Amino acid sequence: QYEIEVESPLRPKEIQDRIRAGETAEEIADAAGVPIERVRRFEGPVLAERAYRAQEAQGATIRRPGDSGPGPRLGDIVAERLAELGVPAEEAQWDSRKRGDNTWQVQLMFTVGGRPQMAEWSFDPRRRHVSPADDDAARLSLPEADVAALGPSPVTPMRATVTPIGRDRKSVV
Repeated sequence: QYEIEVESPLRPKEIQDRIRAGETAEEIADAAGVPIERVRRFEGPVLAERAYRAQEAQGATIRRPGDSGPGPRLGDIVAERLAELGVPAEEAQWDSRKRGDNTWQVQLMFTVGGRPQMAEWSFDPRRRHVSPADDDAARLSLPEADVAALGPSPVTPMRATVTPIGRDRKSVV
């Protein structure tokens, strides 16, 4: 008997593009039906690039629609807002993934009150600016006046009022 090794339908560039877009090595190996080691060979440099883009985004300025000048740096204002929430900056985890339009989606994972939270920004490395992609990102990075327009923050404790149901209600037949 001869053992024939079937080549993966994925080229190294395709593997790297998929990791760059946010897929894990496990997801790619499962989808392609190849050993995880084959994918892991190409993972390191791309994960380093994703970390670099997330770090680069933290140094970029925040832009709102209509802004013409530079704003505050993302990393500075987010660290300040996280401190206000009682989240140590070193516990926040930054990551990024490349989008089809050559911008990057930058993601921040953190925990408030035992509940995991996620905020995302759109980052354009050519123009070196970021903009919030969701309400949590806006709350962490926009000026207070803009944040107030979003409504209550989901990271603040919510209160519920419980109205007891009376026991003497008669059932309708």
